[in-house]
Amino acid sequence: MKHVDVKALANELQEPWRPAEICRFDGYHAFVVVVEGSFYPHRHSHDEFYYVLEGEVQVEVNGRVITVPAGQALLVQAGEEHHTSAAQRSVMLVVESRSITYEPTAGPPEDDMYQGEPV
Repeated sequence: MKHVDVKALANELQEPWRPAEICRFDGYHAFVVVVEGSFYPHRHSHDEFYYVLEGEVQVEVNGRVITVPAGQALLVQAGEEHHTSAAQRSVMLVVESRSITYEPTAGPPEDDMYQGEPV
């Protein structure tokens, strides 16, 4: 059994969009990530589960903006174009398949905070 202080792990994260993996299980992994600024629009091969731990995250899914405050969750289904952003530092717990693939639907803009592939 692995015990992780998720809040402490999240507090150690300094850079947006640089996740810290919590655990791996049954072909999935869970990680925390700071959301600030925007992540370019994309879709992927598997479902992705978001749980907002701190702050408030906006997720544009197929052209519809969904606001997800702390304590709430969102399931983005495979193939759905989405774009995640936050005006201020927010923290999410994400659970997804370790074999997930990402397909950008618009390239990362020059001013995008994103700087590499997700975990």
